Amino acid sequence: MGVIVTDDGTIEIIEVGANTTTVIEQLSTGPQGPPGTNSVNDDPYNATTWDSNTDAATKNAIRDKIETLEAGYEELTFAYGDATPELIFTAGAGDIISNVELSIITPFNGINAALSIGDVGVIDRLMSTAENMPDTEGTYITTPLHEYSASTAVSVYITPGAGASAGNGFIKIYTK
Repeated sequence: MGVIVTDDGTIEIIEVGANTTTVIEQLSTGPQGPPGTNSVNDDPYNATTWDSNTDAATKNAIRDKIETLEAGYEELTFAYGDATPELIFTAGAGDIISNVELSIITPFNGINAALSIGDVGVIDRLMSTAENMPDTEGTYITTPLHEYSASTAVSVYITPGAGASAGNGFIKIYTK
């Protein structure tokens, strides 16, 4: 999450992905009064009363909105010997998977090691084996923007590779 103030004074609450920036909310600062005056309403954000309201927003009201935004991610640490598939979390109906981060801390040393992230319907729905290299330390990111229509188990599918004796990392899956 981030905040941008545009040239015209509009405040945008944004979510930054690997290849995209999504504006979640736009708040107009409106015209400012003379120095030392505060004729701006300081009511906290409310989706009903702020809808179509063009009054200026105070820093306090904007801060209140930012504080209510959820971080929205699930995390799992995994290793080469874990049972597969390994449950990361259960997505709820309407959950949108915005970003998936797979970080390899200790590279997998097995021949033809592979990792994918998805669900029982499509095991690489969120990250395919072609989108990461388990034998190379690093962080691999996808932006699937997949919305689940029903409660669904999201898992990592681990193929440690022949002769594997090392390999671990962690996964963060961001939802909205």
